[in-house]
Amino acid sequence: MCLRVISKGKLIVSVSFIAEYRGSILTSDQHFVDLHQTALIDRVSQVGPILDRLLKSGVITADGYSDVIAERNNQKKMRALFDGPLKGCGPECKDQFLEILTELEPYLINHLKLE
Repeated sequence: MCLRVISKGKLIVSVSFIAEYRGSILTSDQHFVDLHQTALIDRVSQVGPILDRLLKSGVITADGYSDVIAERNNQKKMRALFDGPLKGCGPECKDQFLEILTELEPYLINHLKLE
């Protein structure tokens, strides 16, 4: 994000704000996936393959997978994923989730990192 202050048609100050991205944690001390939960629920489209990889990596159980995949649309599936298996998992699980998201939804994740 860039903030520019203009007075009488002249640029006086131009200040760039860059969020410090340290691995999976932003400077707000919230995990990236928690910070962007609403956007992820609304915009992730590759839910099936994401769930497959989460199951294979042991982030979610077969029961958790079945509960989430049973939902009707991608938004409900993502909401169920956040409300269920991801709710109690620690930063390591969320790191794996973020890696999978970065691989399967690179444009979305890059866009969110720039916000």
